[in-house]
Amino acid sequence: HDLQLGTILACELLPLSTAGQRRLTNIVLTELALLIWKTRNRRVIDETPGPSKEDTLTRWLNTINSRLQQDCASTNTYLFGKRAAKPELIMDTWRGTL
Repeated sequence: HDLQLGTILACELLPLSTAGQRRLTNIVLTELALLIWKTRNRRVIDETPGPSKEDTLTRWLNTINSRLQQDCASTNTYLFGKRAAKPELIMDTWRGTL
């Protein structure tokens, strides 16, 4: 499938079977859109050459790893109390990606 702006904007509406799959798709598409936007702005506004494939891959992996760490931290009931994310949802979200 081609990734289009409409797909990114409507990623929450994609027909996926589990809440974890929907959540991971939402995370990946929105983080990807933000990375593309930041990369484009850096190239256009700063007038710097586009990043190398290795640099782009490193940024992407750092972004996804950061999001995984945020998700893991969000399950801390000591810090977040009742607002803490359910560990089952976080596990369902990231299952098969690690």
